[in-house]
Amino acid sequence: SVVTVPVGVAIETKYQKLYWTDESQDRICRANFDGSEVEELYVGTSQPQDISIDIPNDRLYWSDGYSTILYAPLDGSETPTVIVTDAPAVRLFVDKMEEKIYWTERRDRAIMRANLDGSDQEYFKSSTDGLASPTCITVMLNETLTTT
Repeated sequence: SVVTVPVGVAIETKYQKLYWTDESQDRICRANFDGSEVEELYVGTSQPQDISIDIPNDRLYWSDGYSTILYAPLDGSETPTVIVTDAPAVRLFVDKMEEKIYWTERRDRAIMRANLDGSDQEYFKSSTDGLASPTCITVMLNETLTTT
């Protein structure tokens, strides 16, 4: 299977897999660390962008660049659950310790967060906090760091 436009990449060490979004093929794939055993997990997901892994719950989260975040089992065994957001979710990160998902959104130039099931969505940081235009996000030791 040829990768044409990979956008998001995530490494998962429990099962030693590399996951990626393939925007032009509308799919989520995974392979072993050595590149063998490439699998298409979710096909037909519209223009998948970023990807993040929730290892404790064996879930994969991805954004579509529109107003949805999706999540599903790491093994591709179930239909994805859709989380609807107020504005396009671009980059995302799962905070396993706090059981929150964070994402950047373009319209309000903000970082949003919610529970892992998408409930209790709220602004975490926005342009009113001096945030310019967040393009990347990671959470480390309960501190949210961004790159603008």
